[in-house]
Amino acid sequence: MKRRTVLWMVAVTWGLLLGPSVRAQSTPAGSPAAQAPSGSATGTGIVKGVDKAAGKVKVAHDPIKSLNWPKMTMSFPVKDPAVLDQLKEGQQVRFEIEKTASGYVITKITLLE
Repeated sequence: MKRRTVLWMVAVTWGLLLGPSVRAQSTPAGSPAAQAPSGSATGTGIVKGVDKAAGKVKVAHDPIKSLNWPKMTMSFPVKDPAVLDQLKEGQQVRFEIEKTASGYVITKITLLE
C-alpha cells in the first residue's frame, strides 16, 4: 500500500475509535465543525404566520450570531402549542430555540413592544 493510503486509513480508524466527542474537542478553531451551533439560541423577529394545525410559527428573524445564521424567514415548530393562541402576524417577538433530533424548536416566545 502507498504511504498516503495507510495514513488515511489510520486517521479514519483513529477518528472512529475516539468517537465524536473527542474529535470535536480536537477540531481546529477555524474549521466549520468547531463553529457548529451549541444547540440553543435566542433571536428576535416578526411573526409572519401562525399554523396552529401544524404547531408552527413563521418568523422573519434578525441574524442569530450564535448559530451563524443570517437574517431570514423560517417556520419553527413550538414546544408548547398553546403559545400560538397569543401570536398574530406582524407582532415583534423574542424567541428561544433549541436543537432537537428533528431540527430547531421554539421553546419560549415573548412579545416585544
